[in-house]
Amino acid sequence: MPRRDPHPGHRSVSGGLTRAAVFGVNDGLVSNVSLIIGFAGGGASASIVRLAGIAGAVAGAVSMAAGEWVSISAQNDLIGR
Repeated sequence: MPRRDPHPGHRSVSGGLTRAAVFGVNDGLVSNVSLIIGFAGGGASASIVRLAGIAGAVAGAVSMAAGEWVSISAQNDLIGR
């Protein structure tokens, strides 16, 4: 007789790295492109637009890394590792 899963509605939470990477890239692209378009639309010089893009990319990367660290820490606390 086949073994039945006691909780068929529960799914595995594996694949977190891929999910986080896809979400991070998507979020980073949208926010950084929006920042660059805002500076360019405001009439800033090309060097200022580049500087804003680099600063936005660095700030976004730090923000996503901190958010992912908090998320993983909370998940590990919930699981009880």
